[in-house]
Amino acid sequence: MSFNFACLITLVLLASSASAALIPRQDKSWTVALNDRPVRALVTQNSDGVFSFDCQANGKTVISASNIGFSTSNGDVGPEFSSCTAQDQSYTVESYNTIAGRSQSHYAPYQTQTFNCKTSNGQSSSVDVRVGIDGCAFRVGFPDGQYTINSESSTWTFAQNGASFLMDDPDNTSYEGEWEQSDAETGLQGSKNVLMPYLVDANSAVANQWVLLEESAMDGSFGGSQLAHKSGSLAYQFVFAEGGNVKVDGSIFSPWRIAVVADLTNLYRTTFDADNIPSTNISDVSWIKPGPVSWSWLPEPNSPSNETRQMEYVDLASELQWPYTLVDEGWNEKWVPDLVRYANNKSVDILLWYSANQWNSTDAVASNIANLKQWGVKGAKIDFFLSDVQAIHDQQTYILSQMAAAQLMVNFHGTPPPRGNQRTWPHLLTQEAIRGDEHPAYSFRNTVIPFTRNLVGSMDFTPALYTVAGVNGGSQEQQEQQSAQCSVGCGLGESIAFESAWQHIGEKPEVIRNYTLAARFYKGLPSVWQASTVLPNSYPGKAFAVGRYYQPSDRYYFGAVFNGDAQTFELQPTILPNDKKFILDIVSDGNDDDSDRTSIMRTIVTDVSSTSTVNVHVKSNGGFTAIACETAGSDGGCLATL
Repeated sequence: MSFNFACLITLVLLASSASAALIPRQDKSWTVALNDRPVRALVTQNSDGVFSFDCQANGKTVISASNIGFSTSNGDVGPEFSSCTAQDQSYTVESYNTIAGRSQSHYAPYQTQTFNCKTSNGQSSSVDVRVGIDGCAFRVGFPDGQYTINSESSTWTFAQNGASFLMDDPDNTSYEGEWEQSDAETGLQGSKNVLMPYLVDANSAVANQWVLLEESAMDGSFGGSQLAHKSGSLAYQFVFAEGGNVKVDGSIFSPWRIAVVADLTNLYRTTFDADNIPSTNISDVSWIKPGPVSWSWLPEPNSPSNETRQMEYVDLASELQWPYTLVDEGWNEKWVPDLVRYANNKSVDILLWYSANQWNSTDAVASNIANLKQWGVKGAKIDFFLSDVQAIHDQQTYILSQMAAAQLMVNFHGTPPPRGNQRTWPHLLTQEAIRGDEHPAYSFRNTVIPFTRNLVGSMDFTPALYTVAGVNGGSQEQQEQQSAQCSVGCGLGESIAFESAWQHIGEKPEVIRNYTLAARFYKGLPSVWQASTVLPNSYPGKAFAVGRYYQPSDRYYFGAVFNGDAQTFELQPTILPNDKKFILDIVSDGNDDDSDRTSIMRTIVTDVSSTSTVNVHVKSNGGFTAIACETAGSDGGCLATL
């Protein structure tokens, strides 16, 4: 009897075990959303432990993330996670101020779903899915230890094909490639990797929606990434820049992989990258001072070695109430202290150029900082990093930390974009990562980069006027080719259309003085803004018009650049307050033969409100600027007097 009972128990246990093995694991799902906001993430973990989510707008999927995970020398961290426990969703609000940017006061709510999981070898890891008012993001937390992350499997997939705007950087190092238009299925010719930010028109999936792919939280614990893509596919997989890897020493997170989802108006307002990195711990920021900069290298590459010529650029800065002159490659430390004294007597400060290989050790950083402080120089432009790997980000983070301790400001060149780092490091006033005015002009690029590169940090485009005086010492024929792509009105418009807390104006003093209207507009020009709004009739590749507010003078500034034929642009100054009337002082392309690329004219319009429409003449590939003020100057407008 007892034998039969034991057999029965054994049979029951075997049957139970077999039954359990036959029952598949069920998919699990979660919804991450901010109340009734239109953007939400529908998260799924399938029976293999793989996470994916659909990022939706107005109830329709715009883009999806899948195969979230990494391969490491310490075992795989996804995409097949095990023993995952969903934590209670958390609601947070990022409220902070920045010195640079399209605005200075930021308020951003987020809803986050965290999953505590195990890796393939049983170590603790995590996955965060975050939803904001303008998009979705994810990141992965790695086990503590010392090991190497070799590759990433995480993939974005667009719901539908659509026009795309992307940069083709052959070297994949400087982020100075040319911008072009393609579509999500095609990507770049030859299936080359796509660099971020990457903009796609998602209107075919959800009306009026765009997607901007970007990443943030680049502090040296990780390197930059690119997107591997095959022609004909809507899938884009993350790959480490330049075939690099990541060295882990401790417990780290991956960068946030961000998909901004918004219409063009809200796309231009996004701060998703900066919202999700640490606030600055610099308590005293009084020494951080943005402003326009006179700069000689662009029109005169040999001039930085000439102290007398640099004094003439200091004179220009003083006349136009610009706080800085940048002395680029070629300066001599023997005369730098004298130049600093000369500039300071004219209420101008000096900035100096360096090569990045002069800052590649702790001793070199300390020595350079000591010199800058001794000479009275206020900041440095550090050039030619030419890489997006982890070591470069680690080097830049160290430089920024030491420069902050010394109260010195920074401009990085030949480098990846800031990706929100100006929140943590407010003394990082601008960064290149753009095919700017030292390269041949291209009107298409002008109208795309405000919706792409300039949305991930200040952009040192170095706008000039494109006069026959020559760009970078070019011949008159070269200059005419430049001017065909950007008129003088366009060059002037770039100074407002392109945001940079240090706005380097690359033009000769004599040329600026010869353009009286330009000089009057430039005088006292702001380079930081309390608010910015993209204006109606803007569209990537065609036109970009922006309105900005500068609180210290209670004035509104407008800048516009165009790609295409001559036209009459309908300026709608929607950034103006609803209950006031303004004088609008416009400096635009001359109303004459389109072949004359150098003429500009002034138009003063009164009783302008936020609901007004003001017609502005624009030459082919042209542009304009304008100032709105409530009280007119002696000549009835808003321009400064010389």
